[in-house]
Amino acid sequence: MGILLLVLVKRAISPKLAESLNRKEIYILLGARQVGKSTLMQMLAKEAGQNYRFLNLEDPRDLAVFNDGYTSFIKEVKEDLIFIDEFHYYSNITSVFKAVYDLNPPKKIYASGSSSLEIH
Repeated sequence: MGILLLVLVKRAISPKLAESLNRKEIYILLGARQVGKSTLMQMLAKEAGQNYRFLNLEDPRDLAVFNDGYTSFIKEVKEDLIFIDEFHYYSNITSVFKAVYDLNPPKKIYASGSSSLEIH
């Protein structure tokens, strides 16, 4: 019989992300696989204390939100606080981010993805 020990490491960036909830910027978290990006965003979502939507673009249903790019994203996602995990699964997502920022709908986005070279 084995013992499973789960340790949650407090990240130095956590307080800075929490402070950013009311700023217009779009935040992108990059990092190696399995370092806690998704967990960090889930914790931030719970800490926000407001209505949010969490999309994981590995899930085809969540990926379908971007079928028509920015247009379908705005129509489908009604929440003002959005977390997008594995954003690199949508090839043109930076155009959606730019449109959200430029057109200024009341949306705050946090996105995370692998730190692979294709993203950069």
